[in-house]
Amino acid sequence: TIVGGAANGCDSVVTLNLTINNSATGTDVQTACNSYTWIDNNTYTTSNNTATYTIVGGATNGCDSVVTLDLTITTVDNSTTLNVNTISANQNSASYQWLDCDNGNAIISGATAQNFTPTVTGNYAVEVTLGSCVDTSTCTNVIITNIDEVGMENINIYPNPTKDDINVELPLNEFTSVEVKIYSVTGKLVYKNAQHNVNKLVINTANWDKGLYFIQLISNNQTITKKIIKQ
Repeated sequence: TIVGGAANGCDSVVTLNLTINNSATGTDVQTACNSYTWIDNNTYTTSNNTATYTIVGGATNGCDSVVTLDLTITTVDNSTTLNVNTISANQNSASYQWLDCDNGNAIISGATAQNFTPTVTGNYAVEVTLGSCVDTSTCTNVIITNIDEVGMENINIYPNPTKDDINVELPLNEFTSVEVKIYSVTGKLVYKNAQHNVNKLVINTANWDKGLYFIQLISNNQTITKKIIKQ
């Protein structure tokens, strides 16, 4: 009652008709790989079901809308471990596809196990699939040495160490065709050549950096790798 509040000087009686609307609430369910940036502009790298965000006046009744995040983050471990000549993906319970880094990350047919043992010196990576998430490891350099000793004593590489040309002498009766690859200690292919019916190769190393290299000879289903040093 407002005493004397009416226009005629009498009291004015006001009746309140009040409706209280509650804030609206909701849950935003999200799944993501590795990280997720939400409406609060925070980036989450682990699963979260406690974060909230208030949208002022965002409800249909004009009240605030409070949203709770229900986020599931799947993180793929794309690291690998090298043990001698075998590379292992460290992520368990996943799907794997090994890749040839030296060939544009080409798929290696049949190489789908968690562990991979290459037969040729080179750089290799693994694509790991965990649920709907996919990640690829960095490339790992694997140097295969002395896979097959047959004929090793008949191969002559000289001078070694070398400052310029290096000579590779092969027994012709054993190595009718030979493919030669030379890798730096970091796994970079610096020389590649294929020869037929030759028993001596001369390889110029004048423009190579000083250091350790690996020469790989492939012939007659044999793969032989030896060290050479550029001075």
